[in-house]
Amino acid sequence: MGLDAWGVARKGELKKVVTSECLGTDEDGNKVVEDYIELEWPEMINLCDWRKHPNLQGWMRSKWKQKGCPKREDESDEDGFNGIDLVLDKDDILELQEAINGGELPATGGFFFGDDSSALYKEQDLAFIKDALEYIEQGYTIAYGSSW
Repeated sequence: MGLDAWGVARKGELKKVVTSECLGTDEDGNKVVEDYIELEWPEMINLCDWRKHPNLQGWMRSKWKQKGCPKREDESDEDGFNGIDLVLDKDDILELQEAINGGELPATGGFFFGDDSSALYKEQDLAFIKDALEYIEQGYTIAYGSSW
């Protein structure tokens, strides 16, 4: 277990996709089928994946709070960002770029977060920013998500 995070570019409207799976048969010989509902974007491009980048998570959590995004009902205020996408606009991306270049990602800890890895991920972070800005110009929405 640990902090996993990702950045994506997506376009289009979120849609529900229903998948049915046959689980076998019951004692009367009837098929037992279960439906699963998944949410999918028509176009989604994975821009970056991070493993245990706590200070980036801290920056994103601050941005999430600044934007007044809702927390999951089953989570505390600090953990409410777990599993919720944060949409980043061009100004957010440029602000992140300044924080990374200035070494200003906030020191962040958490049981599953690991140690500061800002120097290790700096080049990858800047590549994400470059790609995100390019995709924004093409009409995509940029989102950051994480789970731990």
